[in-house]
Amino acid sequence: MEDNECRQANNFYKMTDFCIATEIDGIKREIMTSGPVLGQISPFTDMLTYSSGVYSRTQDAFKFQGNHIFKVLGWETSPDGSSHWIVENTWGTDWGENGYGRIASAGETSLDFYALSFSMFPKTMADAYAEQMANQNNI
Repeated sequence: MEDNECRQANNFYKMTDFCIATEIDGIKREIMTSGPVLGQISPFTDMLTYSSGVYSRTQDAFKFQGNHIFKVLGWETSPDGSSHWIVENTWGTDWGENGYGRIASAGETSLDFYALSFSMFPKTMADAYAEQMANQNNI
């Protein structure tokens, strides 16, 4: 806990709402109304070496076990009508375009199926303890 910046700065966040947006239009609508969302993908081996452009699975790539989460910041539509998601990755600045990337929509990564967003507000440690005490007294 000593390395946690939120705790050192005496900040807590209370989640007030969440949304599971489904399908491409629902995910876009959630980004427009609430900001970035979390999207889950099925990663393929060639995603490890992605460095620029729009990522789309290559023929030789195979799927890893498990899933991976990206922060989906938005999307772009190309002049040819194709679209892709703009994402931030947790793999560091060596991945993609300085830690960011573009992933083809309607691809095999499952990023188009659903995404999760949260609504939160900050509160101090004193507020968190006061709320906890009030909840204990109401039990």
